[in-house]
Amino acid sequence: VVELVETWERVRVRVGNYFFLVFRRLCGCKFSVSFSRLATHSLVKFTQRVQRLGQGKLDERIPIPSSDEIGELAQAFNAMADEIQSAIDRLSVSESGYRNLLIAASDVGEGIALIADSGSAAGTLLFVNGTVRSN
Repeated sequence: VVELVETWERVRVRVGNYFFLVFRRLCGCKFSVSFSRLATHSLVKFTQRVQRLGQGKLDERIPIPSSDEIGELAQAFNAMADEIQSAIDRLSVSESGYRNLLIAASDVGEGIALIADSGSAAGTLLFVNGTVRSN
């Protein structure tokens, strides 16, 4: 009887250990899946915002969720988006200035022609104002 009880106790311990091991593995799998979804979700959102910037939505920025690699990447993206927006703003101001110069030159009867001076288009007439066209 004692031997039967000891054998039963060993079996119960082994079965308990087996179930505990299975439980731990299931918990580990659940944790891995949850963590993967969390990490993937952030990257999906990040990718969507990058695509929106690529489509011309220059006000798109990424919230910086942490100071890890994803946070550093978000900071770099935001800095790049700021630089792009700034460059476009500067180009817009410059283009407006040239447009005003061309209008003013036409108003006083001065002709202006823009000719490419480099690359495959070298020597090509790119633009003439109204005064040059009328002469």
